[in-house]
Amino acid sequence: MTLMSARPVIAVTIGDPAGIGPEIVVRAVALEAVRASAEIVVIGDRGRLQEAARATGIPPHFGETTSLIDLGNVPAGMDPRAVKCPPVNTNLAGSAMTRQQPVFNVIRSTVQALASLLGGVNGMEIKAYTEVMSSSTTAALVINRGIEAILAEETGVCQTVDPLAGSYYVEWLTGQVEDGARRLLDEILRRGGVRACIQSGWVQALVEEGARQRQRELEEGQRIQVGVNAYQTLVEPEISLPMLDALDRGTPARRYSDLQREILEEVSELRAWRDTGPLARALRDLFVVTREGQNVVRAMIDAWKADATLGEIAGTIRVGLGLAWDEWGLVTKPEWLDLG
Repeated sequence: MTLMSARPVIAVTIGDPAGIGPEIVVRAVALEAVRASAEIVVIGDRGRLQEAARATGIPPHFGETTSLIDLGNVPAGMDPRAVKCPPVNTNLAGSAMTRQQPVFNVIRSTVQALASLLGGVNGMEIKAYTEVMSSSTTAALVINRGIEAILAEETGVCQTVDPLAGSYYVEWLTGQVEDGARRLLDEILRRGGVRACIQSGWVQALVEEGARQRQRELEEGQRIQVGVNAYQTLVEPEISLPMLDALDRGTPARRYSDLQREILEEVSELRAWRDTGPLARALRDLFVVTREGQNVVRAMIDAWKADATLGEIAGTIRVGLGLAWDEWGLVTKPEWLDLG
C-alpha cells in the first residue's frame, strides 16, 4: 500500500515485545472500525506479532488498509526516503534527573521539551521532577502540564514550522543520529532480527553498557551534571518541594518507607472489608469484554467502583488477552475469582 492517502495514516509500534503490546495491537487492527477509519502502519517484529496472533486466536489483518514494517526483516540499504515518516512522539530522558536539588529537574525537563519541539515532534512524554525517586506525584504532573502550556503559548516556538531551519549544526547532528541508527539496524539484521537480539541478551547488554559509560563520564568529569559532580554548592541550601515526603522508598535495612507501610495497611484493610461478590462479577465482565475485543474502559471503571485493585484489573485483562495472570509468576489469581 502507499502511505499517501486522503485518510489519516496512523503508525503503531508494538511496544515491549515481552509485554502485552503485541497482543493489543493484533486485537486493535482486527477491529473493522479501526481499519475503516485510517490506514494503519504496524511497526514491529513479524514473528512476535504472529506469536501474539496465535495466543489470542486472532489472525493478523495486514492487507489493503493495514501494513507492516517488519523490524525483523528490514532490507539492508533501504532508502529512508522510500518510507513516509508518520507522526513522531518522544519520551524524554528520565536518566537526566537527579536526587540532588530535585527542583533543577524542572529546568532539565523544560530544556528537553523545548529541544523536542525544535526537533519537530508531534507529541512528548515529559518526565516528572520526582522521576529518580518515585512515580509521578500530583504536583509533578501539574508542573509538566505547565511546561507544555508555557512552551506552546508563551514562547512563540509553535508559530513557525521549523524554527531551526538551515542550521548547519542541527543538520550535522541529524546526520549523526541517522548514521548511528543505520549502523544499529545493520547489526540487528546481522544478528538475526529484533527478536533474536532480545532473546540473546544483546539489547539488554547495550542498555547496560550505555549506563556504565554515562557513569564513567560523570566520575571522570567528561560529562557535567549540576549538583552531582559540579556546582555542589547549589545543592547545599535545600529547596523544599511539594510532597517530598512521598519520595522515601526505604533502604535495604528498612524495606518500606513510612508512607509505603501506610499504603500497604490501607490495601490490607480494603481487602478485609470489601464484598468480593460484586467485585468478582465486575472483574468477570471486564474479562469478557477484553476477550471479545471490546472497549474495556467502562468495565475497568465498574471494577474500580467495586473496590478492585490495579493488580486485579491488570491481571484480569491479561487473562482476557490469553496471557498469564502475572507474567513473572509471582502473583496468583485470587481464589474467589473464577474467569472460566
